Amino acid sequence: MAAALLGDLALEEAAENAARPEGRGGDCDKDYFLGVAYAPGSAAHARRLAAALWFTYRCGFEEMVPYGFTDDAGWGCMLRSAQMLLGNVLLRHDAAFEAPRRDDGGGGAAVCVPRHRVLRWFADVGGMGAPYSIHNMVKCGMRYDMLPGEWYGPGVAAHVLRDLVECHRGEGGGPALRVVVTSAERPLCVEHVLDHMTQHRRDAAAERQPGGDDDDDDDDERPLTDSNDHDPLYNPPPELEARQARRAARRRDALAARRRRLDGAWDDALLAIIPLRLGLKALEATYVPQLLAALRLPQSAGVLGGRPRAALFFPGFARDDAGAYRATGFDPHTVQPALVFPDDAFVTEAHLASATCADPKKMALERLDPSLAVAFYCRDRADFLDLAESAATLAAPGQTPIFDVAQTADGRPDDVDGFDDDDDDDDDGQPGGRGDDEDDWEVV
Repeated sequence: MAAALLGDLALEEAAENAARPEGRGGDCDKDYFLGVAYAPGSAAHARRLAAALWFTYRCGFEEMVPYGFTDDAGWGCMLRSAQMLLGNVLLRHDAAFEAPRRDDGGGGAAVCVPRHRVLRWFADVGGMGAPYSIHNMVKCGMRYDMLPGEWYGPGVAAHVLRDLVECHRGEGGGPALRVVVTSAERPLCVEHVLDHMTQHRRDAAAERQPGGDDDDDDDDERPLTDSNDHDPLYNPPPELEARQARRAARRRDALAARRRRLDGAWDDALLAIIPLRLGLKALEATYVPQLLAALRLPQSAGVLGGRPRAALFFPGFARDDAGAYRATGFDPHTVQPALVFPDDAFVTEAHLASATCADPKKMALERLDPSLAVAFYCRDRADFLDLAESAATLAAPGQTPIFDVAQTADGRPDDVDGFDDDDDDDDDGQPGGRGDDEDDWEVV
């Protein structure tokens, strides 16, 4: 049944996205799922819930050597929630960039090939056959001083997703997707994102600034004419004026080359994850309207959060019978047999059913732990610029915004490799310091 429902999902989602208004999608009387508005109780909303990926605790998978774990029950909820965030982004990415490929498979039932491919990427095995498996997430987490069996906070989980997506891209066959993770010290910056998304097209020679560390122009190093007829302030040597003119021209050309690159189209989509702390012991009630507004944005990819040591993935929200808003939660706290595909077996209805959430939880946003992460998926440059514009309107006048969006770097270090290279997130009392940045990390 799940496969039959999924055959036209991508086309239906594309139609809904095309029909919604540009920018913010703000109908307060609607239910929302990943930035798309639905009529309360509608069949379309139910189909979308049934088509989303749901990852839970699993047991009986191959041992995590040398730690001995063959299940993640009791400690892997944040990692499973992070898998849900990324998995549903990847489904959305396929819908945006690839026509849904249908395959009879010999049984007469239509199946959605992209969903099958994405599901395999999250199988409970090690190695690059399943780049986003619990095994690879745990292995990557060791870079952030996390061991199997420890509880992750949303910040560390976000960094793990970023690293695995980059590793998958580097190994080949990965999605055309880049991930950035922000922090309080390095907020979401439009200039940094545009730079990050176009770094592969950077012409180092054209963008070289005169006088910079990479400036190898010997002309500027030659000594000036030594003459008593020239005063360096009132009567500078002619070659000094010419040198300054050349430097100014080179600086203009370098800035123009950089601007052309930043204004160019993107080859990849963007997943931006923004870890937040919205209170001390409890989530401040004044932030709830902003969270709802963020979940209404068409770029919304959901929220990682929940309760301490009991993480969930929240892809949207809906009103209850009393008219109050409740976050829609995909709860990973169900133990199922390991998701494996022996001998490259086909994805079956049983596999699909085990990754389908039949009973999403409902939670008042006021009950969320203040440590959480909001995520946004931008399919192209225009989509990101729309997000940046919309994010500025989340807070009411006089309110503190839940996150900042800077337009320019303002003297911050121009670190474009995923922005935040170390995470000081101390959610759930867990350390989040990164290991040696000089060490290359790869899936084994």
